[in-house]
Amino acid sequence: MVFPHIQMAANFKRVLLQARLPVAKVGVPVAGNGMAVVVSTDTPIAGLPQRIAAAIWSDATGSKLTPYVIVVNTDVDPMDTDAVMHAIVAKCHPARDIHVYPGFYNAPLQPYLPSGPHKALGADGANVLFDCTWPVDLAPQDIPLRSDFTTSCPDDLKRRVENRVAGWNLPSITATGSGTGEGAWVS
Repeated sequence: MVFPHIQMAANFKRVLLQARLPVAKVGVPVAGNGMAVVVSTDTPIAGLPQRIAAAIWSDATGSKLTPYVIVVNTDVDPMDTDAVMHAIVAKCHPARDIHVYPGFYNAPLQPYLPSGPHKALGADGANVLFDCTWPVDLAPQDIPLRSDFTTSCPDDLKRRVENRVAGWNLPSITATGSGTGEGAWVS
């Protein structure tokens, strides 16, 4: 059995490669119910995120079902929702990098569409592009290093901290999906 989000991701990657766009990975996160696609690229070309969104929205599936396009650099795994969320808040300038396209057809099942006689037609829809890539004119040495517990601390320090915290008898924190970025909960 092929899961729909995997099939959608494969279709979008085919569409993007046929358009000769330099993409690395394409993911359709399960949490997005097919309404969002995340595309990674490492090619700094001005306007590339807009071209990626245009290709996806020109496809039959993307034009109806996928109003959210998120473009990230290749340091972000498109299926790791925590990493994608980090890219949105760290790299996507709220005024410059969020592009809203009103007037698009959206599938009538989109919960945000207003009810009324035109809902079945997908009227009053919109699409949005989140450009979560570093600006093309940013020099490589100016790209900030990712700083968190796993990337910034030496292994011996991480082990000591983890061992000390383990002795505190706190509730355990478990990542659901073990590293897939689906979130965390306390048991």
